[in-house]
Amino acid sequence: MTIITITAILHDIGIKNAEEKYNSSSGKYQEIEGPPVAKEIMENNNEDKDIIERVCYIIGWHHTASKNDGLDFEIIWEADMLVNIEEEGLYKNTENVKYIIEKNFKTKKGKKIATNTYIL
Repeated sequence: MTIITITAILHDIGIKNAEEKYNSSSGKYQEIEGPPVAKEIMENNNEDKDIIERVCYIIGWHHTASKNDGLDFEIIWEADMLVNIEEEGLYKNTENVKYIIEKNFKTKKGKKIATNTYIL
């Protein structure tokens, strides 16, 4: 739970640096810039090294589906996907949302939240 909580808070921490360095908030730049900032924050708060390593891994790949390697990552993936569906207006096309849910959501709870939020 600690990993999920910290990652949820810090997963987009690289946006500012990405925008400054690359003039873009693209996911690939967030993945590059996020882990060093997150690591510094966690080290300054005396977080356990194993937790730092896992949080940085997830932040470093949170826009890359093929790197999703565990339930902690999946929960972050699905939560981020829920927000992206809203922010990108993808909810306006029900068939598109059904496809996104089918392709990206693995947990029962995530599927239920996505379906209840965007389809029902």
